[in-house]
Amino acid sequence: MSRRRPDAVIAGIGITRQARSLDATSLSICVEAVEKCLEDVGLTMADVDGFAARWPGPGGTVLEPGAWDWTRVFSQSFRWIGDTYPQGVPGVLDAAAAVSTGLCEVAIVVGGQAGVLGSGRVASY
Repeated sequence: MSRRRPDAVIAGIGITRQARSLDATSLSICVEAVEKCLEDVGLTMADVDGFAARWPGPGGTVLEPGAWDWTRVFSQSFRWIGDTYPQGVPGVLDAAAAVSTGLCEVAIVVGGQAGVLGSGRVASY
């Protein structure tokens, strides 16, 4: 008889300021959302062993591109990193599957953008 793993649950949320223009970077918005989520659920980053987040672009990163950059941002490694399309509903489904199959116990899903609006011109293409 196999032991059934507990179902995954959404336990906390972190919503940042919403506006057409913010005096912030995409990275700072994502970090703020993670901090708010952890505060909401009563955990710390040390409790997190799974992470699904699109690197806040556009245009790549100051660090090397890719999901592994999040380990540098939070100064820790993760047992599971979702990086196929790791935001919104697909990210939540991937994180739930990772928790349900034992790849991690606590996963964070985050995404966001700030400062990507241009001067209001029509795209050149």
